[in-house]
Amino acid sequence: MAEKNVLMLVGDFVEDYEAMVPFQILLMAGHGVATVCPGKAPGDKVKTAVHDFEGDQTYSEKRGHEFVITHGFDQIVPSDFDALVIPGGRAPEYLRLNERSLLVRHFSKRTSRWRQSAMDPRYSQPPEIAESQGMYSLFRSQT
Repeated sequence: MAEKNVLMLVGDFVEDYEAMVPFQILLMAGHGVATVCPGKAPGDKVKTAVHDFEGDQTYSEKRGHEFVITHGFDQIVPSDFDALVIPGGRAPEYLRLNERSLLVRHFSKRTSRWRQSAMDPRYSQPPEIAESQGMYSLFRSQT
């Protein structure tokens, strides 16, 4: 498989496993991964959260790791990337309010296979970002 460039949009209290595991797997597979967060510079870190079911009626939330930002959010050119990863957790709740999150539109124009497999709201909260950009119709028929 040819090396791909992957953009990962994260923010404070992103779900720990949803950020760390894809990041590490993509690197192990030989792909380039750029991590970005509005308001953070390369070398800055975002805090992650670990959600766990411990027998209560809902999950608990604990502090996870620190996840390093590799690129500046405002310098990103979406066409330089082959794929977009938006991990869940608390981050999508406020990232969707950032006007520059319009960069998700670039990836939504990919093939219908991309839309069907990668942007499926049954899996997590990241579709909040696409929905905030008027792209909810991409998912409607899939839920």
